[in-house]
This record gives sequence, structure tokens and C-alpha cells, in this order.
Amino acid sequence: MKSSKSFLLLIFILFLLSNACNSTSSESELDYVPGEVIISLEEGVQETAVKQRIEELQLEWEKYYENLRFALIGVPVGEEKLWAKKLAEEPMIRSVELNRKFNVLGSR
Repeated sequence: MKSSKSFLLLIFILFLLSNACNSTSSESELDYVPGEVIISLEEGVQETAVKQRIEELQLEWEKYYENLRFALIGVPVGEEKLWAKKLAEEPMIRSVELNRKFNVLGSR
């Protein structure tokens, strides 16, 4: 079961990376969703502990994807990169990414 989760996560990351390399959007256009970052939890850390810390930081716990151990976090619009950096320093959080936009099958 654990290896299938790891495999799904790897496929998801490779998909995001391949799309980032093929992006044709201009620099002035945002390539991420305003007001959102995605976090992954460290192994063995409970969702409730991280959720409590997010609320202490006065951020919004929007959605948790249990099978991937990822959570969508609401942050102030315009402060996504700042919060990604701050959250990456939290010991319960494995990684933080901007919620990147991508096109499926070349659609816009």
C-alpha cells in the first residue's frame, strides 16, 4: 500500500515537472492559484497536529488529501511565496509548493 502511494506521488510530481518545462505562459501571468499553497506532511505526523499549527498561524486549512498526505492551505493573496518559505521551516511539514496551474492536453 505504501509503495502504491509513493508511486502515485512520484507520477503526480513528474506530471507537474513535465508541465512546468513545457509552459508557454508569460512572466506577468500567474502560474499558480492566488491565495493557496500545498503542503506535504512528514512521515508519522498526524493531520490534526498540523491543522492546529496552521490555525495558530491564522491560515486556512482548506482540504486534506489523506491518501497523498497533502493539504491545501489558504494564505493571504499576494503572500503565497512568503508563506511557502515560512511553512517549509515547520518541522511537521515535509515540503511546501505553490498551487501551480497547468493545462491538460494543451487546453487553455
